[in-house]
Amino acid sequence: MTLRAALESADRLGDPSALAHIHRGLAQAESYAKRAGDARAHIERAIELFDKVGDVPALTESHRQLSVVLEVQGDLEGALAHHRQALELLGPDGESRLRSWILNGLGWYHSLLGRHREALAFCATALELARAHSDDYTLGHVLNSIGHARHHLGAHDEAVAALEKALAHFRRVGGVPWAEAHTLASLADSLLSLGQPERARALLGEAVRILDRLGHPDAVVMREKLAALSPQGHRAARGG
Repeated sequence: MTLRAALESADRLGDPSALAHIHRGLAQAESYAKRAGDARAHIERAIELFDKVGDVPALTESHRQLSVVLEVQGDLEGALAHHRQALELLGPDGESRLRSWILNGLGWYHSLLGRHREALAFCATALELARAHSDDYTLGHVLNSIGHARHHLGAHDEAVAALEKALAHFRRVGGVPWAEAHTLASLADSLLSLGQPERARALLGEAVRILDRLGHPDAVVMREKLAALSPQGHRAARGG
């Protein structure tokens, strides 16, 4: 509500920079609520305005943010393209923490597109940058991406190791329960592949509880996944 009021004020004043930042904030709020269409409209408007005023750092971050919206909409090639654009805008001398985020994003989208070995190459550089700055938040996300790629390459033990480290980093940072929940769910997938359904169910249950506390829409999907992993769900799947 506050952002929308600010948007009206900035619109009346004709301040393109303020408008851009407000549109970007609204895009983040709409994206979190899984209203991808509204989020996309806001972030695309922010990109237009940041480009107009020549705010390259904000423009770079906005392309990265648009990728997240496109991922929700299922346009993974588009998400990858905007991350490439963000890396180009960042240039060789750009801020290293943002570079690690962008490289991790490139790894993540390559992995979602099934290009897992390419993903690991991007993530390796992102990991090196994050470690150089002892950046727990970024390390958590990069290790989560590595775990995803390792899992889909069939290296489940390595996936578990990466995901457990990611979880430790997120818990050390604190304040990122949604990231913790999604890492728990990924860890459950790898443990299930290793024949450990009890541990997988426990971790998924923890993820659901976290997302329920947040009122996060992904709780519904994870609850369904947990129900399918219950002993009753296994019997139903086998027709027992």
